[in-house]
Amino acid sequence: VPSPMQRVSVGTAALPIYYKVKSMIEEETGGKTKLSDRISFFGYSEGGYNSIAAADAFENSGFKIEHVYAGGAPIKMGSWAIMGIIRSINDDKLSIFSRLNAALVSLPLSSTRPGVANFMEGQDALAGDANVWLQMYTDDTIPRGENDNYVDWIMDKYEEVVSLPDYNYFSDVIFNLFQNALDSNDTNPCASDKRVLGTNDKLCEALVDQDLTDIVVNADYDIDFCHAVDDNLVVIENIPDGYPIKYELLNSTHGAAGLPCLIKLFSNAEFEKPKGSKSFKGTKGGKGSKGTLRKVK
Repeated sequence: VPSPMQRVSVGTAALPIYYKVKSMIEEETGGKTKLSDRISFFGYSEGGYNSIAAADAFENSGFKIEHVYAGGAPIKMGSWAIMGIIRSINDDKLSIFSRLNAALVSLPLSSTRPGVANFMEGQDALAGDANVWLQMYTDDTIPRGENDNYVDWIMDKYEEVVSLPDYNYFSDVIFNLFQNALDSNDTNPCASDKRVLGTNDKLCEALVDQDLTDIVVNADYDIDFCHAVDDNLVVIENIPDGYPIKYELLNSTHGAAGLPCLIKLFSNAEFEKPKGSKSFKGTKGGKGSKGTLRKVK
């Protein structure tokens, strides 16, 4: 089962969908319309992460990547994605809902999930029973009309995991690793002497495997970023050093920045005019931006 925030899993999930849609379109139109192999990706938060990871997977499969638009993306999974959350926990800047989100991001790095370096190594990312966390996040039995009270309902039903001290849902292994890094201003603890064999080395390996910094730095296509300067859930340090941020939002939380980022990124995306059609008008946008919609006779 594909997992969020797992780099390889994103491509595993996305590529079959593309080929299925391509097949359906060609079948429905008798081969007159084909899905373009020139692709752009667009998303926010986990979707921003997925847009970068998917672009890499598609490029490695022979597709032409035109552009990536990523807002609030937790790119540095090997460092600031978790370290920033712990810093915000220390500063009491995360709501309970945000902390539950952080736990969801960490769930795929449980040592009980196959496909990660720390599988069956006893080096968990989450405190508590990972199976209970998984059950909680897939629980769709919330009574009708109770959506506005979702967090309270979750906290009552799954008290055994969500009532952990100080609402810190990270395991001692991962918390100590990144807390020590914060205390010593170490911005990359998994590449320093804080990575200890038999203690956190496999967890570090799992985190680094999900890191997207190398994709961003080495991409031969444009990646536009939007990020809230004061984001306390996905801190702005997630953007690789020296890489430009096209849109920086002031006085905004991670959640509140979602819609403005999507509007700003999308309004500057330029879509290619479908061949053989005069009815489609592309949205003019950023320099060098092209899109994915193309009709082929």
